[in-house]
Amino acid sequence: MGKKNKVIVDGEVFDSPLEADIYIMFRDNSKTKILDTHKTFILFDKLKYLDITDNKMKTQRKMQYTPDIIISIDIYDKPIAVEVKGYGKRKDYMMRKKLFRLLYDDSYHFVQINTIDECEIFLNELKETE
Repeated sequence: MGKKNKVIVDGEVFDSPLEADIYIMFRDNSKTKILDTHKTFILFDKLKYLDITDNKMKTQRKMQYTPDIIISIDIYDKPIAVEVKGYGKRKDYMMRKKLFRLLYDDSYHFVQINTIDECEIFLNELKETE
């Protein structure tokens, strides 16, 4: 995403106004606590392998995934990785999301939020648990 779309809130740089707005909604909600932003998770490390087509050692880069916000909510047993997607999904996003769930499911819940309305629904459902 281009620099012109970046938004800074509380000293944090967000890739889009939507991402910043979702952050603000979580920050200002008494039921949610922001633990981190843009925390990077390793999905697999760098891999060296023999390419048998030319009999040379090559390296495959590590793969990582960085959800936008990590929050906690008292009614859940573990933190929640929040991905703000809007409508611009990269081709490899679905694979990274699946690998994140596979590797980190014991430690994190996951939620993808695409719009302000979806975030409001999510937060309103928290009020109903009171």
